[in-house]
Amino acid sequence: MGALRAMGKGGHPSGGAGEGRLSGYAARAFRDWVVAPLAGTLEQVGIKEVRHDGWEHVVDAFPGLACVAIGRDPRDVYLSHRARVLKKGNPLPTPAEFADEIARQFDLQRALIEATGALAIRYEDLCMDPAVLPAVRAHVQSPVEGAGSVGQFTATQSLRRSEAALHGGDLTDR
Repeated sequence: MGALRAMGKGGHPSGGAGEGRLSGYAARAFRDWVVAPLAGTLEQVGIKEVRHDGWEHVVDAFPGLACVAIGRDPRDVYLSHRARVLKKGNPLPTPAEFADEIARQFDLQRALIEATGALAIRYEDLCMDPAVLPAVRAHVQSPVEGAGSVGQFTATQSLRRSEAALHGGDLTDR
């Protein structure tokens, strides 16, 4: 538990928060305190990050990391974000502020793709095209067999069930 608490001080998992010695701290702590002790026990570790700030820290901490950049329809992103913000009682960003942040995240994602050769896919294709998941597995050389379902993780998290219900398995393109 101490390792997870310490990583939280460095910001979100990409470690983008902080300056100086704290810059990238979360990625290094994850590598040193979680992944290193499990070496030889696990075949593969994956990191899911919704935000792209500080992706360089993760790539620096894990050289040779196979990256997959998943772009999601901004309308779906907005619906999920809006529901989460309103549920917490926080003020919504203006549409212009939200659009600016989405554009900033896509620019960061493009930089990740260019720098790492990340596989770029659409979230909607991942959810609906059965050929996409095998391509992802091949790109990351995953030993994992089988597949989950859209929203499977979110639906099992008690604090996120309302978000899973928001989309109900349907995507904006449908």
